[in-house]
Amino acid sequence: MEMGRIVNVLESQKDEKQAAIHKNYHKSDLQFMGWTTPQMRQLASHLLQERSTPQSFFDLCDALWQQPIFETRMLVTILFEKRIKQFFQAADFERFYPLLRDCDGWALTDNLAIKGLGAFLFRFPRYHAHVDGWKTDSHLWVRRAGILRFITPVRYKADWPSRMEAILIHHFAETDFFIRKAIGWTLREWSKLDPDRVRHFAFQNKEAMSALTFKEATRKIKPSAS
Repeated sequence: MEMGRIVNVLESQKDEKQAAIHKNYHKSDLQFMGWTTPQMRQLASHLLQERSTPQSFFDLCDALWQQPIFETRMLVTILFEKRIKQFFQAADFERFYPLLRDCDGWALTDNLAIKGLGAFLFRFPRYHAHVDGWKTDSHLWVRRAGILRFITPVRYKADWPSRMEAILIHHFAETDFFIRKAIGWTLREWSKLDPDRVRHFAFQNKEAMSALTFKEATRKIKPSAS
């Protein structure tokens, strides 16, 4: 399916009411079609049937991202998720940063960070060292992605990431809501797998982290009886 046809499909099923709601909610300059996530996942599955090689896959993703449309860019994040094990090689690490630098909100950032970048790093952990450097990036969404990558290992029931604590502590000083929320969310996810360690880390650093971060981090756990 050529790009023009993809855009036509999106426009033919545009929900004007939902598009307006989504645009206002996300505070984005992108166009919105008001599609639901199930609709986009179904379209992504259809598009993958026509892309059997890495080159054709990445050509499609590049073309989709170039469109100033929220749904075409969200399709890229879904496609990355669906083919992260089949089409991605180590050299594809370079694909993530430019996309994250081009993000203007949490929705695209979070999907790329957790289901794309995080899954990639689980396969190629040596690139974590590169992502560590993103903690001082000037772009908010790149920094947020550098935090949220640590959610992905929870879904694989992996060990507590040795580098995670230092990264989170570095971001404690940030005042941005989306950074503080990301730290708390990451710890809350880890509390599902290792509540004792999250409890220890959260209470040990309670004075250093924001109240929002602490609340999010400890939402699913209780203080120790001692």
